[in-house]
Amino acid sequence: MKTMLPCILILSCVGLATSQAQIPKKSDVPRLIRELRQAASSQVRASAAEGLGALGEVKTAYVKDAIKPLVDALKEDRHTDVRAAAATALGKIRPDPKIAVPALTDALKDKSPGVKIAAAAALPALGAEAMAALPVLKEMANEKNKKVSQAAKDAMRLVESAK
Repeated sequence: MKTMLPCILILSCVGLATSQAQIPKKSDVPRLIRELRQAASSQVRASAAEGLGALGEVKTAYVKDAIKPLVDALKEDRHTDVRAAAATALGKIRPDPKIAVPALTDALKDKSPGVKIAAAAALPALGAEAMAALPVLKEMANEKNKKVSQAAKDAMRLVESAK
């Protein structure tokens, strides 16, 4: 038992270091924005959105210049993984709801179930201002896709509780 404790402590520290190493630095923001806008690979663009979201979750001010590129990616990228990552990032960053709520509400109408689910999951983070999305969430709750329907119901419950 005495030898187990040091092993547990070491594994805990390794896990903590690994999780902290994955969060980009403030100095990475220009590169991540450039990758989000210009990378040929959808995986690189999605990863850039994820990185911006992770950093913005820690310090929103660091990624203020990334909000418009994330909204643009959510609206315009042809790859669903990038649009979904942009929606998730906006939820983590919690930018001005006047910008994010309309973009996420439009994303609820996306043809991709993954984008719809990501947008629904992001909306509650924006608080009471996300109430504007309730009519679209109510429509989405009636979709045949069970995961999409459940995501809408969960988002409605959380948004309504933010009143």
